[in-house]
Amino acid sequence: MCSMTASIQNPEHLISLIWPEGMPDRERIVFEGLSSPKREAVLKRLEAVWRAENGEPWEPLATTVGLGRAAFYNLRRAWREQSLEGIIPYERRSARSLETPESAPIRHLARSILLNSELELSNSMAARRLLDEAGNDAAIGGSNQQTRIQWAERLIRHERRRLALDPQFLQRNFAKRIILDLTAIPIVMKGEEDLAVVAIVMDAASGLILGDCFGSIDDAIELELVATRNALNFVEDMRERENWGYTGYPDLDLILPPNSDRTNPPASLLAASRSLEIRPPGTYAYGQRIVQTVGPKIGRIPLAPRKTLSVERAKFARSRKTSVLDPVEASASWQREVLRHNEPILLAFEKTKSSQRQRCDNKLGALLFALAEFLISLPPD
Repeated sequence: MCSMTASIQNPEHLISLIWPEGMPDRERIVFEGLSSPKREAVLKRLEAVWRAENGEPWEPLATTVGLGRAAFYNLRRAWREQSLEGIIPYERRSARSLETPESAPIRHLARSILLNSELELSNSMAARRLLDEAGNDAAIGGSNQQTRIQWAERLIRHERRRLALDPQFLQRNFAKRIILDLTAIPIVMKGEEDLAVVAIVMDAASGLILGDCFGSIDDAIELELVATRNALNFVEDMRERENWGYTGYPDLDLILPPNSDRTNPPASLLAASRSLEIRPPGTYAYGQRIVQTVGPKIGRIPLAPRKTLSVERAKFARSRKTSVLDPVEASASWQREVLRHNEPILLAFEKTKSSQRQRCDNKLGALLFALAEFLISLPPD
């Protein structure tokens, strides 16, 4: 067998030994989304656990990755249970919990507000309504109006996430409202001065990212178009595997790319949507629908919506951390966090399956097709 150093220098050889039929797509997304230093550490751990699982003595292998007996045992168990993601250093941190008990009346009230809002309330509006209706409920946190609103928004975000993992809610509400938005993120591609931007097509009920595209604000129309086409492919694949009960025309919430003021959509887009909201570009317009639907992060990447049009790196980096990556690494890092964001929702979708289900109709696909045609018609920046 080749030495560990040799395998790390040739990761594809190591990967071919572990996955003779090819690295699964999910594992490839996770692996390629790692930073270079972390990737090297993961390769060392990967080879060590793989050799141990194939009968080699554990002690010298544990030494090569700096772990004792108990820690190396836990690493091997994490590999068996979670595959590649289980052996990434500092990866398995639990999400911040909510102190308010699940049985608390205010949590039931928050969920009721969301369920009765037809997916149109933003987190901030839902939080204000929650405070108005809860009155002087002792469970409300915060010492002044601002901190009370912040507390309420956090509770609303938590209840949205719980709903997004509820199979019955997904079946009733998926594809009712679709969002296409643009937002900056704190990643800078090498050779660029501005923050990277992502276009996101999202289902409002679940927060599921149907399609996305990573790049520069200068290519905003193309980013939105590619994200929409990716969403079309994603939805067609979902129709083969999943089941959702809503069969009406979707609502569409669309943010226009910069320098575009066309608010007169074609008849085809109007016909494909139940209601249509087209928002003109502006510093306070971009990214807000995404943040108000799923919160301030996608996976572990923070969103920077107000910097979408004013995205100079030097000024932004004074107050917030940015990552400077080559374009391929930057895109891979983003894709990994999309996977992290989407996976729990897709697992919940698996539970909506029915043995007697029929193939879903394609009103969502028709909307996305009409949206793509509309974006193609926009003049270039």
